Order: sequence, then structure tokens, then C-alpha cells
Amino acid sequence: MTCHRGGGRVEGMLPSGKKIPSLIGAAATFPRYNKRAGKVITLEMQVNSCIANALHGMPLSSDGPRMVALVTYLTDLSQGKPIKLQGASQ
Repeated sequence: MTCHRGGGRVEGMLPSGKKIPSLIGAAATFPRYNKRAGKVITLEMQVNSCIANALHGMPLSSDGPRMVALVTYLTDLSQGKPIKLQGASQ
């Protein structure tokens, strides 16, 4: 199960009508400061947050094969996309 349609390549929508962005370029935004968490989070931490909170699943080991596969896929979706630094003017 996933909230991201088309393998994360297209925008989705929650039943509430809230838009879910595609995952293209997402890996290029990590690590980043998460105001809600009050700390810098990594891509692995974000993946586990989505699994635990949105999907009500069990978090993955940060160095396990499933996490490595997900991070590799997300990184591939970011190939050629600009790195987005928080607070940097564009």
C-alpha cells in the first residue's frame, strides 16, 4: 500500500482532498530540518515516519534491504534534479 501513485512519479490525493506531491526530486531535499520534530531528519527517518504514521506499519531498519531499496529508488527519482537547501535563496 502507498499514498504515492504511479511509483511516486505522479501527484496523488488523500481522501480529504489534500494533494500528495510526486516523489520526483524528494531525496534532493534531505537531510532537512523538521519543525514538528524539532530536529534535522534524514530521508530514512522520513520514510519511516510515512510507514509508521500514514500507513500504520512497522518502521524499517535504517540499514536493512527494504530501506536501502526505498532510498535507492527515491534517490534515482531525484537524479538530475536540483538540490533544495532549506533557507537558501534561489
